[in-house]
Amino acid sequence: MGQHLFPWLKTAGHDCLLFSGDIRSKADVAKFREEKVDIVIHLAAKVQGKDSRSFYEVNLGGTENILEICRQIKPRRFIFLSTIRVLSPKQSPYALSKKAAEAAVIKSGAPYIILRPSLLYGQGNKKNLGFFFAAVARWPIVPIFDFKIQPLFVGDLIEIISRSMDSQIKQVINITGQETVSLSNILQRAKLLLNRQTYILRLPKFLVGFLKLASLCPYFPFPWWQIQPLLSNEILPSDPWPDLFKIKPTKLDDGLKQTLLNP
Repeated sequence: MGQHLFPWLKTAGHDCLLFSGDIRSKADVAKFREEKVDIVIHLAAKVQGKDSRSFYEVNLGGTENILEICRQIKPRRFIFLSTIRVLSPKQSPYALSKKAAEAAVIKSGAPYIILRPSLLYGQGNKKNLGFFFAAVARWPIVPIFDFKIQPLFVGDLIEIISRSMDSQIKQVINITGQETVSLSNILQRAKLLLNRQTYILRLPKFLVGFLKLASLCPYFPFPWWQIQPLLSNEILPSDPWPDLFKIKPTKLDDGLKQTLLNP
């Protein structure tokens, strides 16, 4: 997310300081104590891994370190990027640690806004949907388990963050894409845009057990806890963010064109 937001902020004329270090380290975070910081945008997070403790060390402990510095430098706005997965009944270490971090932000008294985006897609994203888009571009057959998703274009989230910088409300906002589609549907659209003859092979549900075993392999791209909620076809609630932020959402087909034809 930062790779998209930082250049946009610079282009928009903002004087930006990019954190470089480990948010688990109080000493690293304390470097900002001497800086004049007006707005803090907290994007750092651990999203993958098999050690549940490490999620809390980064996502909760790191957030608490940042909040401690914010009590000293007193920014006028604290923007925290969470995840829509905190609303899922199937809680993962990532979602649970993010939920705990949200509670810390709210309790801190910081002038916060918490944004909970759904599955992101956009230029340069090599994970999640980016992994499948790359597979469509390279493989003759792409086997998938089909499920519903609410993809959100990264450009829309950048616009939401930019509007949040001047907002004064303390609020938690659920943000999903405006179109709910199946994975097979979005890959078929990608296939047409890329002019590929790739065959999208929808696997039967009874093979999910083999996928769970495969996820135990250290070279498998996704841990099981990240896959399981997707396979459950959960449709999570969204707030009316286009109205709240006065933004025209990017249509899915337009977002796919920007993602795949301008990588």
